[in-house]
Amino acid sequence: MRTKAIKKILVFTDLDGSLLNHYNYSWKDAVPALTRLYKNSYPVIFTSSKTSAEIQQIRQEMGNIHPCISENGAVVNIPCAYFEAGLCDENESNSDSYLFAKPYEEIIAVLAALRDEYQFVFRGFNDIQLDELVALTELSEEQAKLSKQREASEPLLWKDTDDALEYFGELLKKEDLIITKGGRFYHVMSDINKGESINWLFKKYQEMEPDTDWITIGLGDSYNDIEMLESVDYPVLITNPGTKQPELSDINTVYKTRLPGPQGWNEAVIEILDKIV
Repeated sequence: MRTKAIKKILVFTDLDGSLLNHYNYSWKDAVPALTRLYKNSYPVIFTSSKTSAEIQQIRQEMGNIHPCISENGAVVNIPCAYFEAGLCDENESNSDSYLFAKPYEEIIAVLAALRDEYQFVFRGFNDIQLDELVALTELSEEQAKLSKQREASEPLLWKDTDDALEYFGELLKKEDLIITKGGRFYHVMSDINKGESINWLFKKYQEMEPDTDWITIGLGDSYNDIEMLESVDYPVLITNPGTKQPELSDINTVYKTRLPGPQGWNEAVIEILDKIV
């Protein structure tokens, strides 16, 4: 007789405006839910437009030991020997990095060529000096430096018209690139998204524990979270009064929080855990 599968939960979460407060980047209001997840050894996987370097700092602060997805799905980092032994042996890194997109240098070259030819008005992280980036994002100088360590995407401040933006997007497609709207910036990158990387990583968990009944929760607040929310069993749209949010009418199971940021994150996770555990 086949034994009943063990039920485990995987949490994929956006950071800015979701697990992290949109204004001061604090996650303290989510501590009750995080504590409950950690006590049950349920992985919390940061899935963000932030860089791997930024996420690594946050993981260290929060004691998170799990894989992470950075730059809107373009990069997946898996800690050494997380799924199997013997990885990372040939480098000094504490994780294996998987790139699913064009490298940053190629993206910057495309953007420079388009701006020169069509006179589009925009500025990317490659153009913005550190002190201005600190002022724009309210990050510390150290955090801003980490945000500029990009591997596969470029955030933009778009200063041109909506019509120009639409045409810009068409030109990017010809270069196998897309532009997507985040909480503060537009992001130019390869045609990859959080959902695709989540599905790739989820298969790793299934292969590691094939008899486990994995249940997925996804939490995000913006347009670049849509594919993530479409990929999970329990999608959560975090209220964010500071930005325009997707309707998500096609996802009839979506949970919309009453509270914003980490307060809403805490609210949703606890309610879902009470329901399924």
